[in-house]
Amino acid sequence: MLETAWKDYRGWAAAARALQGSARNQTLWALALACAAALLGSLAAALGPPAGPLRTGASLLAALCAGLAPVLGRHILDADAQGRWIQARATAEAIQSECHRYAGRSGDYAGEGAARRFDARVSALAKAAQDKGVVADAQAREKQDKPPPPAGMAAAWYRENRLAAQRGWYGSRSAEHRAAAQRARLWSLGLALAAAALGVLSASELVSWIAPFVAAATTIAASVAAFGMVERHQFLAASYAGMAQQLDRLEALHREGALPDAELVAAGEDLLSSEHRAWADRTAQLRVAIPTPTPTPARGTAAAPGPVPPPPAAAGGPRPAPGG
Repeated sequence: MLETAWKDYRGWAAAARALQGSARNQTLWALALACAAALLGSLAAALGPPAGPLRTGASLLAALCAGLAPVLGRHILDADAQGRWIQARATAEAIQSECHRYAGRSGDYAGEGAARRFDARVSALAKAAQDKGVVADAQAREKQDKPPPPAGMAAAWYRENRLAAQRGWYGSRSAEHRAAAQRARLWSLGLALAAAALGVLSASELVSWIAPFVAAATTIAASVAAFGMVERHQFLAASYAGMAQQLDRLEALHREGALPDAELVAAGEDLLSSEHRAWADRTAQLRVAIPTPTPTPARGTAAAPGPVPPPPAAAGGPRPAPGG
C-alpha cells in the first residue's frame, strides 16, 4: 500500500514540474516577443518615410511579434492553467505527507484499519485533482529515483531523512529567491535608467532618431520588471527562511527529548502542510503580467516615457512558481 501511494506521489510531482516548466517557457517567449515587437516597431519608426524594404520588414515583424506574444503567453491570463499547476503540486505534497504519517503510524493511522483509511485518503486526494482536469504522469510513477519511507518508520529516521532534508531544501531555496529578487531589482533599475536617459536625449533633440526608442525602452523595462516578480521572490525568500528555522527548532526539540517520538511525525507534517497551503494561496494571488508594446510615434515626433498598462486581469482576480 505504501509503495503504491508513493508511486502516486511521484506521478503528481512529475506532472507539477511539467506544468510549471511549460508555463515558465511560455512566459519567457511572451517576454521575448513583447520586447522584440517594441524594438522592431521603434526601428520602423526611426527609419521614417519613404517606406523601403527594411522599414516594411521591421513593421511586419513587429506586428507578428506583437500578435504572437499574447498567444504564446495565454496562460498568463488563464486562471485554469495556473490552477492546474498549483493543484498538481498540492496533491503531490499532500500524498507525500500522508505517506510519512502512515509509515510512522501517526494520528489516524495508529489503530486498526489504518491501511483502509490511508487508501481512502490518497484516493480522495487524487480524485480531487482529476476532477479539476489534472492528470498525473503515469511514466514517472514507475521510476525509482526516490524510495518511500520505510514501513514502521522510526522517529530518528524521520528526523534525519524528512525534517533535515526539508530544512536544507527550504534554506537553499530561500537563498535562491533572495538572489533572484536582487537581480530583478538591478535589471529593473538599469532598464528604467536607460529609458530615462533616452528620454532626456530625445527631449534635447541631440540625436533625432532616439525618440522612437523611448517607448520601446519603457515597455522593455516594464516587461522585465513584471517577469522578475520581485514581490513574489521576496515573499518566498522570507517564508522559506522562516520555515527552515521552524524545522530546525522542531529537530532540536526532539533531540533534547522535549518532543516525544510519538508526536514528532504529526508535528512535522502539520508544519510542512501549513507551509504548502501558504505557498499555494500566495502563488494563486500573483501572476506575471507582461505589458503589451507601447505604440511608437513616427520619427520626428516627441515621445516621453510613461507607465505601460498591464493586460486585463483574468476572472478570479490577479494571479502570477516550489519544486519538489
